[in-house]
Amino acid sequence: MSSSLITTLPTCALKCFISAINNSTCSLTDTACACGNAALAQQATVCIRSGVCTIREQLAAKNITSASCGIEPATTYAYIPITLTFIALAAVTGGVRLLSRLAFGLKLWWDDWMSFTALAACIGYTATMVACKSRGFGMDIWAVSFDEIPFLLRVNYVMNVLYVFTRMLIRISIVLFYMRIFQFDSAKRVMRIAMAVAIIVSMPAIFGSMFLCTPISYYWMRWDGGAEGHCVDSRSYIWSIWLILIVSDLFIMGAPLPFVVRLQLSWRRKLLISIMFCTGLVVVAITGYKLKHIEEFIGKTNPTYDVVPMAVWAAVELDLGVICACMPSMPVLFYGMRERVKGTKRSSLVTPKYPGSGSASRYAMISGNKSSDKGLQSLSSLNGQQPHFEPENGQIALVTVVQQARETYVKEDDIPLDDRSTDFVRPRRTNFESRAWS
Repeated sequence: MSSSLITTLPTCALKCFISAINNSTCSLTDTACACGNAALAQQATVCIRSGVCTIREQLAAKNITSASCGIEPATTYAYIPITLTFIALAAVTGGVRLLSRLAFGLKLWWDDWMSFTALAACIGYTATMVACKSRGFGMDIWAVSFDEIPFLLRVNYVMNVLYVFTRMLIRISIVLFYMRIFQFDSAKRVMRIAMAVAIIVSMPAIFGSMFLCTPISYYWMRWDGGAEGHCVDSRSYIWSIWLILIVSDLFIMGAPLPFVVRLQLSWRRKLLISIMFCTGLVVVAITGYKLKHIEEFIGKTNPTYDVVPMAVWAAVELDLGVICACMPSMPVLFYGMRERVKGTKRSSLVTPKYPGSGSASRYAMISGNKSSDKGLQSLSSLNGQQPHFEPENGQIALVTVVQQARETYVKEDDIPLDDRSTDFVRPRRTNFESRAWS
């Protein structure tokens, strides 16, 4: 052990090292032997952590001996490209959602604002993780300066609160989207229940994260044992809250399924719904998997390093949640682009409005069906009420279907309704279908 090491080590740690060296085959001045002797290091570590040294003295001893033996602190910076990739994907889907509204001249409704607010929070979450790299986030705590440790723990506290608040915004955004597109009473009742579940279940998680310790500052000041306060049992709190959150996520995700299966959709839209549903399942699975890392984090003595996996999975979960919430807007934009290229005629009877944005609107769509000349067909089985999806208006409602047969049949392209044209379909002797929105 070098003279510089002897003079810089805390007194309590020096006594432990001398005791361990005396029980080994190394001499007091043989630094190389002491650094390579695992049994000696283990005995000294047990002695130092037995309570003879404070937390600050333990970290200082670890830092000094590691530097003397040429041991570099462990770092984990692989989270940076991972989190940047997912936040970029979330930003792209959010941008597509905004562009789809602007391209069709549609108002931003509450679900849009919630999604954009959640996206902004996700950007802040990821930016905080990346910015804190230079302060010691992702590095062994013994290599972080004492002034930076409470700062990083305070950042961790803010990120935890931001996480639970953002996940609530995402769930509310999804439920608001359901409420906007499903325009029949039975669906509205279910969506109101889903909204209540999303808010009521999230509130205990938000306030629990905020007031986990009393006083609040004890959360980031307790690391060295010098602050006074107390915290709730983290393990009991985490398991009770997060199991409830997972169950509520499954309910919110499955709420629209009974109504979706009644829709007459093309295979492309069925594929899109399947992708959205699978993305939601992945988000729920990540929430469950993250519990494993939270459980491992509790009681660890290296929080600046051990918190990284938990923070990364939280960031990925939030980003995927935003992507899932913005997915329905993507085909609306691409549908309009495709129709412009094809030069399809469009007709508008009234400007689409979202529910609650003004006076009620009624929509109509006229489309043609190609058929043969074998005479009139029985159409009684086609008349009645059924759920119907209009991609331009983004709503689903019960519609009354009435079909009439003519002597000749020609195919007319669907005429999505918007406010870009007032041309009406030319009168012809055709087989046509009229759908009046309820």
